[in-house]
Amino acid sequence: MSTHSDNPTRASSSEPIKRPFTRATGFIFQSVGFILTISTCCVWPASHWWQSYQPDTDSRAMERPLESARPEQVWAMTSVAGAFLGGMLLLVIGLGLQHDRMRTGRAAMAVTGVAAAYFLTYLGMCVWRFPEPFRIVIAAAMGLIWVVMFTLAGVSADELRRHPPTPSERGWTSIDEDDLRTIASHRRRDRTNP
Repeated sequence: MSTHSDNPTRASSSEPIKRPFTRATGFIFQSVGFILTISTCCVWPASHWWQSYQPDTDSRAMERPLESARPEQVWAMTSVAGAFLGGMLLLVIGLGLQHDRMRTGRAAMAVTGVAAAYFLTYLGMCVWRFPEPFRIVIAAAMGLIWVVMFTLAGVSADELRRHPPTPSERGWTSIDEDDLRTIASHRRRDRTNP
């Protein structure tokens, strides 16, 4: 019985994966981006739990919510919107990293760096001005997540700098075109005739 490693022609014909850390980072970015994007849909409606919610009786509050909101509510609202936008950007950047579509890792570093700076600033504001335990824990967790993402982006940017993808690796291939044609076709493919 022969295994994959026993076959010398197969082992010699396969080339090693280029930029493995960058591809793994792309997968991690997609996973974290998906979780952030989906969780903000659940976190946003429940945000009153850690904002010391008090119902407003003033009808003008509904017309201009940002003007009547307290500073901690504005920070929380901005952090939820930032987590949603950051999650969407992580999904897109993760796809680019995983499939060798990005020449450099600058975009990944910029997005994760801005998000990490914001959430660490928010953590500082929570500790200093809005000391509520749940708010501090959430801000610390988000800050930690974005710092880890920034670190992964930095290592991936370094790997892309050392081993940049060639234009043919980054370009549109015939396989991509066939996949798109198959997905976009309004007719089902005849499975009896390949």
